[in-house]
Amino acid sequence: MKKPFEAEHEMISRVLMGNEDAIRMANELFWISQVWDDLVDQDAPVPAATINRMMWIALVDLPLNPFYQLNFCALHPIIRGAIIDWMVATDIENSAGLGEDAPVVDVSVSYVLRDSISAILCHMAYLIGGYDWMVQVSPEIRAWVHDENVTEYVGKILERNGKRKKEGSGHGKKS
Repeated sequence: MKKPFEAEHEMISRVLMGNEDAIRMANELFWISQVWDDLVDQDAPVPAATINRMMWIALVDLPLNPFYQLNFCALHPIIRGAIIDWMVATDIENSAGLGEDAPVVDVSVSYVLRDSISAILCHMAYLIGGYDWMVQVSPEIRAWVHDENVTEYVGKILERNGKRKKEGSGHGKKS
């Protein structure tokens, strides 16, 4: 479920203590991740203009962001980890409940891996407010990112994949 932009912006602004460059970076990362997810899952149409804007933000605006530049060495490994976790989670989701040839990995593992994007926001909070601030806001950040419980999530994945199996599209990947 997508959160209303106003609530998302308010949450990010608060945990990043009003740091405008950090807020812009977080908003851009979350937006990029949502567009990327829509492109890969193919569960929402993504117009060419949105793809172009996503690429501009990722390749032009984000690298120029002062907070990102100042903290690149601290943020880059966490961003890289969040990306690979999301990719693995997506692979697990796409193979869940599709039969004997599918990898035997509990789909609840993908539920946990999807949370890695929250680690970026938690670390940004640390960089701005220090250890005590990170410890204070991290549980709230994690709960906010997980806006559905694991049972709902697993049910949606298995239902979606059951429809794909019936339609003959296998693992959701095109050959």
